Amino acid sequence: LRELGDFCARLYPHFDLAGYGSRLDRAGISLKQRAGSLSRGQKAQAALALALAPQPELLVLDDPTLGLDAVSRRAFFESLVVDLADRGVSVLLTTHDLAGAEGIADRVGILHRGQLLCDEALETLKGRLRRIRWSESAPDLGGMDVLRSSTDAFGGEALVGNWPEGRPAADLRIEALSLEDAFIALTDEGLEVRV
Repeated sequence: LRELGDFCARLYPHFDLAGYGSRLDRAGISLKQRAGSLSRGQKAQAALALALAPQPELLVLDDPTLGLDAVSRRAFFESLVVDLADRGVSVLLTTHDLAGAEGIADRVGILHRGQLLCDEALETLKGRLRRIRWSESAPDLGGMDVLRSSTDAFGGEALVGNWPEGRPAADLRIEALSLEDAFIALTDEGLEVRV
């Protein structure tokens, strides 16, 4: 890993060799280790250290946690946040790990079958989508952008895309959606998607 860092330092004029070593050290990886001997999680951490060392203004990460276990995924995202805090680096992250992305994303774009379904601030997306549950008769959802609705003998639920804050909600349980729930609501093949 030391040789890899030295090689890359010759390629980039602003390569932070000390920062590269420090990031590896924080991840518990020695510069003396051979790259081929690293675990999958260590390889992801080493790749992140190499990607950050040239001090980029834009960092593009394509599913960097694919194949990592839960502990390694969390460590990767935590180290990404630590390394990028207050540096002004923009990160374009494509991922299937929506729970991990939710913890760090400011803005979200959801692609489905080549179509951009939404591109907005994460909090805006989560703020407008709600799961509404009821135990007796279905509420009047007139004016709501109902993405999905189902009822049974015990009540029902609906996913709505434009729940107005402050609307009376007597006898309703209203839940905000996680990013993963929002993704499913917007991409489920059985739904007519309206965003």
